[in-house]
Amino acid sequence: MVSVDFKNSKGEEDSYYMEPRLNSNLLDIKKKLKDYDEDYVLVIDGREGSGKSVFALQVAKRMD
Repeated sequence: MVSVDFKNSKGEEDSYYMEPRLNSNLLDIKKKLKDYDEDYVLVIDGREGSGKSVFALQVAKRMD
């Protein structure tokens, strides 16, 4: 697992864990999107209670 550090809504340091392969893929996507001045949408689908909201928050923090 990879620890991802960020500042929470209160401005305090916080962190969460993410799979290394997912972290690497998100960093690659972030590098590619950095050069484009366009908006992108990521669709997350799955069953109820499967962790979509948590995953979406992790992706948002990583891509920010």
